[in-house]
Amino acid sequence: MGYASGDHRQALFATGIVLFFIIMALNTLASLSIKKEGPLIIKRTRYLTQGIAKILIWMGALSTIALMILILFQILREGLPVLHLSFFLESPKEMDGRAVSSPPSSEP
Repeated sequence: MGYASGDHRQALFATGIVLFFIIMALNTLASLSIKKEGPLIIKRTRYLTQGIAKILIWMGALSTIALMILILFQILREGLPVLHLSFFLESPKEMDGRAVSSPPSSEP
């Protein structure tokens, strides 16, 4: 995390903590579902665990896709009215003596 500082560093640390707890919960769930009772019970529990895992994976994938579609819709809803053909065909216009596309100068 040498490239992060301030709020960015705190957000990365918080994300790591959340992921740690998610992994711990999944690990606990998996270890509780596998018991050493009998071959029939283990087989039934394994299929149940696999079924639950498939459902959770599909739910996660579908919710991620839905979220991406919502974000794309929001971007298009906010940005499309602003775009015009001249935006793509003309050069950047001057603002305060410098071009819009040029990086800001470090002069005070």
